[in-house]
Amino acid sequence: LTNTMFVFVNSTNCLTGRYNWKNGECFTEKFHRIDYGALGVNAASNVSYSFVNDTYIWGMFDCLWSHFDVGYPFFDMIGYDNLRPCMAMTSGKYYLETSWFPDAVGAGSLRDPTYHLFHHHGDAFITLYSEVPQSLTVSHHTVLYSSQVAFPVSANDFSVIALTVNGEIIGVAEGTGGVVSITIPSQTPLDTMKVTVTKANYYRYEEDVPIIPSSGPYVGYLKSTVDDVTGGNGDGIVNPGETINWEIWLKNYSIYDANSIYGLLSLSDPYISISADSNWYGDISSGDSADGSVPYVFSISNDCPNGYNASFDLDVHDVNDTIWVSHPSITVYAPKLSLEDFVIDGSGNGRLDPGETTDIVVTIKNCGGADAPSVTGYLFENSPYVDVPDPNTSFGNIPYGNTVSNSGDPFIIHADSLMPPFEMVIFKLELTSGVYCDTLEFGRMHYLIWDYDPNQSSGPVIDTALQACGFVGEYCNDTTLPISDLNKYMAIFVCTGIFNNNNVINDGSLEATALVNFVNNGGRMYLEGGNVWFYDPVYGDGYDFGPLFGINATDVGSGDLATVNGQSGTFTQGMSFSYTGENSYIDHIS
Repeated sequence: LTNTMFVFVNSTNCLTGRYNWKNGECFTEKFHRIDYGALGVNAASNVSYSFVNDTYIWGMFDCLWSHFDVGYPFFDMIGYDNLRPCMAMTSGKYYLETSWFPDAVGAGSLRDPTYHLFHHHGDAFITLYSEVPQSLTVSHHTVLYSSQVAFPVSANDFSVIALTVNGEIIGVAEGTGGVVSITIPSQTPLDTMKVTVTKANYYRYEEDVPIIPSSGPYVGYLKSTVDDVTGGNGDGIVNPGETINWEIWLKNYSIYDANSIYGLLSLSDPYISISADSNWYGDISSGDSADGSVPYVFSISNDCPNGYNASFDLDVHDVNDTIWVSHPSITVYAPKLSLEDFVIDGSGNGRLDPGETTDIVVTIKNCGGADAPSVTGYLFENSPYVDVPDPNTSFGNIPYGNTVSNSGDPFIIHADSLMPPFEMVIFKLELTSGVYCDTLEFGRMHYLIWDYDPNQSSGPVIDTALQACGFVGEYCNDTTLPISDLNKYMAIFVCTGIFNNNNVINDGSLEATALVNFVNNGGRMYLEGGNVWFYDPVYGDGYDFGPLFGINATDVGSGDLATVNGQSGTFTQGMSFSYTGENSYIDHIS
């Protein structure tokens, strides 16, 4: 699919939602995760039952389209015509409970398993559009006096109006197209009430309404603008290292005039310091707003992280020294550079060999919230056997969200001819862009253990043994091989397990292709499994690794493994081990 108007999928088929399937993604997971896939899916996690799942589906349809079963009681919920598939799934289970049909076909006992079979994959409050959505027409007062016990709202007929304070619902009503007075409890001054209006096939309406004292004026924050022309890069957003002129407007939300208004800005923050904290606003008439005589001024430290939110205290005083407190905030946007990939072009084998001088190309992504101009890089390492004759490069400008490599100006690295073949080299890349500076590490570890064995019998033992020998690596027991990271490792150990507690590396799978490519590009691989050599490729869908290892698999084996003897003329000569493993039906290889 390539459409950007995402579908919602209802699946009543057996097993399509089997999220605990150990051999990979089920239908639902795949459909939900792929690009241009599903917004969400209702599906069964195991085998579903005929006639019972039919009844469940009828109830789900009746919740989405209320005239499907005219004999079923109307679901008395405001906004009923909203297409809410998760709610419909729940309603379908209630419908199944009340229906006579499963009993008539002898399947009544299967109601309870069916309640547990169907699951919603997605946001429980997803609401679908069945036509091009429109905007709601809503009107209400811009403030709520703390003593009020009713709040009038005008909204479209059959819409749902909800009033909330601090996440708690204080009033709900159905819109009529005219003014509806919603009964509410009296509220605390200086809180905020949120007005939310929804209706099927209409965009959601949300508006914050300040709660103000019942008498006297009330002056608070209205809006602000950021000026970083003089003290920054002039892009209108707050960045590390900048000094900001911050213009703040105040509004008199009450029906009373406010006189001799001034503001005092403060905060305690490790990244932000205020250098101009006072402002004069003068008199502000009822319902009017005013800008200060001068901007507030604050500075952001160079090390402030991307996405950092700073909340200020703005104390607003009047002639009577009444104080109203607002909390304006700003978000700091900074570059954040991360390593996407590195390629060592050594002898075409993707690694640095003893005595070799070669290029290394690094790909960087800016996953922050601001552009990174004129990015430069300096490369150094931790090995006495490796040096970097050309450690400097330029990546140029990296806009946020973009990826850039230094392929036009690669680093040059050199390995001493005496470098051990398993020397682990960690490179450090220092990146600089204006005041931004960060250091990224990368390099090749000795090993990765992919423990694909459900019993995890061998992987932890291999990991412990390798660490005892001084090697450095990673242990992974995920069902998915970290394909994009294989270039980080010199060797990969793969454990697939023994029937009937094993996993299969399927022919044509991404994992099989990645492992073969890894070996063909100079990597080392260890592979073990009771069925991986003969049974899986011959009788199943397994990839045939035999040719890659120079191994000829001869038989599936039949209860014949009790003793393992060393081969004469090899380093195993004289060894003998008794076998008491999980299964004695082990593939034969020559």
